[in-house]
Amino acid sequence: MPRTAENTNWAATVDSIVSRAPRSAPQRDPLRAQVRLLALLSSAAPLNVLLGALASYVETWTEGLHCTVLLVDPTGRLLRPGAAPSLPEAYTHAIDPVPIGIGEGSCGTAAARREMVVVEDVEQSDLWTKYAPIALSYGLRACWSVPIVDDAGALLGTLALYYRERRAPSTPETDLIQFASSLAAFVIQRHTALRESEARFRGAFEFAAIGMALVALDGRWMRVNRALCGIVGYTAEELLATTFQAITHPDDLEADMEYMRQMLDGSRSHYDMEKRYFHKGGHIVWILLSVSLVRDDTGQPMYFVSQIQDITARKHAESQLVDSEFRYRTIANLVPGFVFEGVVRDGHPQPTWVSSGFERVYGCNLDRFIELGAKSFYDEATRARILAGASTIAQGSDLNIDVSLWSTDGVQRWLRVVARGVHTGPGADVDRVLGVAEDITQQKRLEWAVGEATYQEQQRLGKQIHDGLGQELMEVALLARGLAASARKGHRPNADELERLSLLASRTISTCHDIAQGLSPLSEAHGGLVQALHDMVDRQHNSSGPAVRFDALEDAPLRLQWPSTEHVFRIAQEGLTNALKHAGAQSIKVTLDVQPDTVRLKISDDGVGLSPYAAESAGLGLKIMRYRAAMIDAHLSIGPGENGGTLLVCECRQPA
Repeated sequence: MPRTAENTNWAATVDSIVSRAPRSAPQRDPLRAQVRLLALLSSAAPLNVLLGALASYVETWTEGLHCTVLLVDPTGRLLRPGAAPSLPEAYTHAIDPVPIGIGEGSCGTAAARREMVVVEDVEQSDLWTKYAPIALSYGLRACWSVPIVDDAGALLGTLALYYRERRAPSTPETDLIQFASSLAAFVIQRHTALRESEARFRGAFEFAAIGMALVALDGRWMRVNRALCGIVGYTAEELLATTFQAITHPDDLEADMEYMRQMLDGSRSHYDMEKRYFHKGGHIVWILLSVSLVRDDTGQPMYFVSQIQDITARKHAESQLVDSEFRYRTIANLVPGFVFEGVVRDGHPQPTWVSSGFERVYGCNLDRFIELGAKSFYDEATRARILAGASTIAQGSDLNIDVSLWSTDGVQRWLRVVARGVHTGPGADVDRVLGVAEDITQQKRLEWAVGEATYQEQQRLGKQIHDGLGQELMEVALLARGLAASARKGHRPNADELERLSLLASRTISTCHDIAQGLSPLSEAHGGLVQALHDMVDRQHNSSGPAVRFDALEDAPLRLQWPSTEHVFRIAQEGLTNALKHAGAQSIKVTLDVQPDTVRLKISDDGVGLSPYAAESAGLGLKIMRYRAAMIDAHLSIGPGENGGTLLVCECRQPA
């Protein structure tokens, strides 16, 4: 760090350095003066000290010589004393200031003319009329002056040589005074450049946006700027009275000191590290520290230069991010399934990140899933539903669908997917998709088991009602009819009551048959699924209701087995019931299209129609139909018909 000191201190310091130089004369020692000047030039001594050393050096050239340097003041019109080491101080004060102009002595005239002015006898010179009495009173007789100009030709001042006798310069002396002027110009320009550089350094140092410091080799703060004081809460005076070790967190100190040792031994040129300071208020301040080492011309370490950036806010944000990430991943891993993130490109969903539960569901990681492709996990109908869901998200709506899949180990699983598109800004396209895929496989299997148990119970009840209660009621009906016939023959009055009892028993038998048919429609339909559907439609004929028609397109044998036929029939039953209740239709058509590979059930009406989003309704009937379709891996769609009204389509694959 550049030093500052009083002029006398600088001179005394340099004198102590050069005092060991050998003397060539008792009073004037050119070598010693030259060494002193060079030593001062390599320092940050003030300009008047430098010029004084220069003048002293010049005075060693000739016996009886007095050298003085005058400098141009800020107005550019006056010359002010810069150095006059051997002239009487009273004389210097007497002529201060010297105007720049012709007739203002040797110096004022030389500055005005921009050329060397030689006055052999001031008493006889018109240029000295104003100053001759003063000069003569101090025994000064001759004065030679030369202007000092910088590299750009600007006037800096004058350098003058005084003698106490009349004297004109010889040619070598003329060359020497010109050399002295050039040397003075060099000294002044170098000092000005150093001062400007110091000013720039001081400004850059003091007003830097980050903390800056010069640190001694033992850790003492040598110089600190206001930004650093603001970071740690201490004043500059407080920091300069301590060391960086005193405010460094103990857990960070050893690493910091090791880096410094490596820089001192030359194995490291600089280092950067994140560390903690103790703020004056007692709290921790995180900083990013960048340190370099300044060495002198001989390579010896002088001091460290440190740059300090306050990164407390960044560290706090990083800590919050880590905590948030931990909470997010913990919650994501607790989901019975997985959490995912993805994008929608060209209408196709593409997952980009999944939580660990993904592998439990699909049996592979995300990279392997992408490599295998969706066809390895979903059937065509499911892929179509997923594409439709991606379109829903792209249009700004949330997605909520159940998806069936086959994992890599051949196990069928089900997911309930809830997803939402995230936009980069108002009106922007969907940037990414966030969602949760809940594994509902156990729920589906439980529902299947419940459904199967219910179905078996229905079969049992149907059989008991049809074969048990029905037969017993049949016996009651026959007994009542026989008693009624006997009563009529005997003209007994209870014959009509017995006849009514027989009719009531017959109607009850019919009701039991209907109940049994409702519980097990296929068992009483000798024609299988086709006949069961035909009978179901026939039972709906009502002169006051819509016309209901059934068509069977049997282009191939129906190979569906129980329980698939049961689920298709129940879907048809629920769909027809909904159409009769809610469509407000004039006509309803039920179609069973049997193809070699597929069986397609269609129910269409010409009623009021159904919203495209009503298929996602939470109504129980729709849920039951979707549940039954999922049980047989069928694709169920409900939406507007081509010519109005509502269209229900259930399509499943035929077994091989």
